[in-house]
Amino acid sequence: MTEPPETSPAVPTGLHDYVHRRLCGRENLVPELFRTVARPLVRRGAPCGTRFELCGLRDVRLTAVWDASHNVLYFFDARGERFCREPFVPAADDDDLRAAA
Repeated sequence: MTEPPETSPAVPTGLHDYVHRRLCGRENLVPELFRTVARPLVRRGAPCGTRFELCGLRDVRLTAVWDASHNVLYFFDARGERFCREPFVPAADDDDLRAAA
């Protein structure tokens, strides 16, 4: 039997939380009261990134897209206008810090 195709690229540790905090901060939303949903993006049958969507009050929808091939995040406000483009640099993990010492 063949393995099912991969549904999403490996999402870096901390990416989902970072995107959630960043989107909440854009509209001054309390992060604990809202959730961000992640969905894989596919190009020519292969996973290429992830789309994040946060649904806030009064149908406010904020989105972010992670381009896996370039490791870049694109953030969009409630009007659909891009407000930021930045590379994703994962925060150093406690285990990584101990290993480096």
